Amino acid sequence: MSKWLDRADLLKAHLEGVAGLSEIPVEVDRQKDINSVIAGAIAEASGACITILWTGGGNPDPKSNDLRMGGRFTVTVNGLEILREGATPLDEIAETVAEAMHDWNPNADDPNHRTHRLYVTDIQLAPHEHFLVYEIEGEILRMN
Repeated sequence: MSKWLDRADLLKAHLEGVAGLSEIPVEVDRQKDINSVIAGAIAEASGACITILWTGGGNPDPKSNDLRMGGRFTVTVNGLEILREGATPLDEIAETVAEAMHDWNPNADDPNHRTHRLYVTDIQLAPHEHFLVYEIEGEILRMN
């Protein structure tokens, strides 16, 4: 598996451990029928689902001998426009996700590789036929 999808899996584990998000399913989009996965998760759980998609990455120094791509990710908070009674509003979930993502270190457990950070670069509502969707864009940057 690529290090980009490995980082998506690390981000999934990170979000699953955040207070207020533990009851919400988190899925890494591995180019499967993600809409049916989202619909099933929303129907079974809290009325929300979080997905993580690796969307590419730029090399900040193409002339370097080292490839320094950290990767870009789109994290979506998906849910019904009308929430169940007592459910956390999607905008609050999206804010919690964005706060948990920003300045996250995917290599925190490895003292030799604490050189990357994920930074949130954009948040927006995305059009969708059936769900309310918040898209949170982030990029992992190498710090040295």
